Amino acid sequence: MKQLLRSILFIMLTLISAHSYAKLQGQARIDSLLKELPQQKEDTNKVKLLVELSGCYKTISPDEGIKYDQLSLELATKLGWKKGIAATYNTWGIIMVPSPMNQKRWSIVLRP
Repeated sequence: MKQLLRSILFIMLTLISAHSYAKLQGQARIDSLLKELPQQKEDTNKVKLLVELSGCYKTISPDEGIKYDQLSLELATKLGWKKGIAATYNTWGIIMVPSPMNQKRWSIVLRP
């Protein structure tokens, strides 16, 4: 019984530390992408960067992810880049699925 409790405690601590490490990696990636953002020209590479930023925020801060998706959608539409528009809607969908059905979020996605 004592061995079982030790095993369970070990597994729980391992999972918690792994989750914390993954979150730090995610934040480090976000920081790196945010540093690149001001240097980008208004082209398809900036759309890709914004979509990637959005994807990084999906578990950390979904609302922040949606903000970057809005920016990428505006730029992709301005450029007439259909793949960028599709990539934006894809990340929006990924962010929206685990989120509660929030009226504000869905109104952004489903706007005419």
